[in-house]
Amino acid sequence: MSVVGFLEVIAPVYARETDSEQMANLLAMAEMYRPQCLDEDKQDLAVAYYVAHLIASSAEREVNPLGVTSEREGDISRSYAKDQTAAAQFYAKWQELNSLCERLGAITVGLNVC
Repeated sequence: MSVVGFLEVIAPVYARETDSEQMANLLAMAEMYRPQCLDEDKQDLAVAYYVAHLIASSAEREVNPLGVTSEREGDISRSYAKDQTAAAQFYAKWQELNSLCERLGAITVGLNVC
């Protein structure tokens, strides 16, 4: 499945609402964060998660630029929760796939005898 195919499955609303020129730009940007150690399908899935993260974070910044989740006026209290947004969840999924490369891609075998 292609990156756009995965994106249509994991974030269908974002895939539909993004025009083709913007999608091409986002795909080009997300390609820089492709985990190279994974097989082709998992690489495409990781890129799709990164594109979904970019689209979701852009949409969330338009709606709520400060990231406020709750606000109280009595003693002026605000709560911020960046990890509970859709963008953060897509980024966490990308990070899970990327961490496979960090854990598995740096294995070395040998004898360190002085």
